[in-house]
Amino acid sequence: MFSIAAVAAALSLGPGLVGGPAQNSPASAQSTNGTPAGIKLVGYTGQQPNLFTIDMVPEGFFIQGQNGYELVLAPEKAKTPDPAKPDLSDPKIYTDKIAVYLQNKDFTVEPGGDEKLTINGKPAALRYIHTGEGTPDEGTAVEATQIFVVQAPHVYLTVQFDASTGLTKEQMIKVAGGINLTAEAVAKAEKGYAAQTENSKTGKK
Repeated sequence: MFSIAAVAAALSLGPGLVGGPAQNSPASAQSTNGTPAGIKLVGYTGQQPNLFTIDMVPEGFFIQGQNGYELVLAPEKAKTPDPAKPDLSDPKIYTDKIAVYLQNKDFTVEPGGDEKLTINGKPAALRYIHTGEGTPDEGTAVEATQIFVVQAPHVYLTVQFDASTGLTKEQMIKVAGGINLTAEAVAKAEKGYAAQTENSKTGKK
């Protein structure tokens, strides 16, 4: 269920990419580090998305799409339709991808006992999403990892990494830490989410 875009609590930030999806150019990007499997993070050189800036991505990843609710980064192979993997070409599905979206803190399950972090001086948390109903002690696999970064009193920036991306925890933290909202986006989200919270208390729609 976490591989499907869940946007019920998301807030529209306005229009999507100007000029279409950006292209990442690994050849001109600066490699920073890699996993034992050889996955590298590279400086992002494509067109920046609307209201976000991206510092680094896994090598070969590009902005597959952005709408008013989420930003999706996908591997190079997503550019070529594969009948055997139709989800890969659909930016609304997060399988094999990195999804970035905003959430109202008041309508989001608090990370609670999950791993607490500080990213760029902001409170953050890391949560592992496991398959099935079991717990890590029961040997269930990690389906995805979510990193929450507090942006404002009502605003979480959530970056979700599908397990198949193969990134280490350190790499995921670096990618999440390099995704930043503009001041305009934070202000708009805070205003909208604060109103959403107040309306929920008063019963207004």
